[in-house]
Amino acid sequence: MPIDGLVSGLDTNSIIDGLMKAERGPVELMTARKTAAQAAVDAYKSVQTKLAAVSTASAALERASGWTLRTATSSNPALASVTTADGATISGLQFTVDRLASTHGVATATNSPATSTVVASGGSIGITIGSTVHNIAVGTGTLAEVADAINSAGIGVKAATVNTGSGYRLQLTAVTSGAAAAFSVSSGLDLATVVTTQGNDAQLTIGTGPGAYSITSATNGFANVLPGVTITAKGTGSEVVTVDVKRDSEGLAKKIQTLVDTVNSALAEIKTRTAYDPSSKTASSLAGDAAARRVTQSLTRALSDVVSQSTLGSPGLAGISLDRNGKATFDSAKFTAAYAADPAAVERLFVQGGTSTGDVTFLSAGSRAVGGERSVVVTQAAARANAVGLVGPYPTTVPATVRIRVGTADFVFQVEAGKTESEVVDGLQAGINAAGFRLTVAAESGSIAIKSNSYGSAATFNVDWGTGTYATFAGTGAAGTIDGITATGNGRQLSLPATDGQLSGLSVLLTSDNLGPVGTVNYEPGLAQRLSSAVVAATDSASGYVTNASSGRQSRVDLLASSISSYETRLELREKRLRAEFASLEVTLSRLKEQSGMLTSQLGIGSS
Repeated sequence: MPIDGLVSGLDTNSIIDGLMKAERGPVELMTARKTAAQAAVDAYKSVQTKLAAVSTASAALERASGWTLRTATSSNPALASVTTADGATISGLQFTVDRLASTHGVATATNSPATSTVVASGGSIGITIGSTVHNIAVGTGTLAEVADAINSAGIGVKAATVNTGSGYRLQLTAVTSGAAAAFSVSSGLDLATVVTTQGNDAQLTIGTGPGAYSITSATNGFANVLPGVTITAKGTGSEVVTVDVKRDSEGLAKKIQTLVDTVNSALAEIKTRTAYDPSSKTASSLAGDAAARRVTQSLTRALSDVVSQSTLGSPGLAGISLDRNGKATFDSAKFTAAYAADPAAVERLFVQGGTSTGDVTFLSAGSRAVGGERSVVVTQAAARANAVGLVGPYPTTVPATVRIRVGTADFVFQVEAGKTESEVVDGLQAGINAAGFRLTVAAESGSIAIKSNSYGSAATFNVDWGTGTYATFAGTGAAGTIDGITATGNGRQLSLPATDGQLSGLSVLLTSDNLGPVGTVNYEPGLAQRLSSAVVAATDSASGYVTNASSGRQSRVDLLASSISSYETRLELREKRLRAEFASLEVTLSRLKEQSGMLTSQLGIGSS
């Protein structure tokens, strides 16, 4: 309740407001600090968003799979167009388009007066596709019923009743184009039929010399004539069409430009968030921030440092450089020229890679992996699954039935009496190959050995040598360490966990069955891989230094918010006490005034 100070004459509200304003000083200071900390948190989030875009762009270039862009051209797109998939074989082809694919069509040779006219009085018709005859019930056999029955049969032929203006004809058309879809009405139709369109395959003739040969397709598309390349016939003619498949340097240049643009966007964001305006003496939310400064240094070093695994060495020779203001630039023409001259060297500037010594080959590494030479020690060699049976003598004296199972697929081989060891080996191998099993058969000291082609526990198969019971045989994976860290074995592959801070996901392939120190691998990240690693180091959810800095500021925001809330509660109680005290003062003064009045009155009476 407001205190008016009627008795004391004091402006008690103003006095209390002044006192509370003085006591709110710490709250205002904490609020300012909370606002600054929240601004820093928001700035970190904005920087992290920009870094996520860098990560996406660098991921498209950091591995060899990102450099398989291909482009294909046709010398005459009016005759044949061409499309290509990533990884298509770099090649060329010359051909002529002899024929386009057509869809087979058949119609009745004469008109029927109406769709209700009976044209299949026997109640069924036969349609032959290839060597298969499809007998279709057509009710009473009217033109309309025949068309409906064919459409409902789902045999790859569709039917329609065509109004010619002087009657109706039954028109039958194959659902798909090509010679294999051609058909005929073989029985049941009372009317003669004629072929309206002959179903043919499209045909290309490859080459122009005496060794030229033809290929066909049921459609006008010829998929994988060259690996990863699809040719679509558009028209026919004697002109030779040349298809050329080559590396897509333009597409790669666009990916690199995107990468450079995302880096510049991140650098610009950091610059804005760390700026200081000397004229207004105003600092941005991350001015002087060590984490922000570290991000800038990491990104610029990733773009400019030498890449020794490439013969080019400097990213600048492939068009990437930093200007005097620290902004990344990309010269597309310079990149295209360098890529045309030595595509492998340019690729090595960007991707992760490694050199090795001894019985080790570098495979891959994770985004956190730090470059450097690592030693590889094998404690257990990988082994293939190996089953030995059919112990001699040879030639065999007793027949036997051998069963081999891989997964759910089985293969049975009969060993007849009188077979030599080599005959058994050859027969088993032929059957295994036909079954599609990846197993190898060999003679071994008067026995037959069956081995898996691959190493490790995944290479498992079962064999029954004629006892009626399957036995299971499995390989073993390698075991060992990389740079002293225990690796996981998968066949002949050793890999470190992705959670390892320095060697995240480093993976090598063993090329021998030797034990002990078998070699070294020297891992080096290229430009794109370095950018990916820089982003991971900054933004990893568990250990990223920007993430940790942001979390620290957020903790400060939360702590200040809690302190402000507690202080506000104390201030509310303080204000209530002050108002109560001033109210009590007014009451006390009022009573004193009353008492003074009474005394004055009494004294006045007495004096009279």
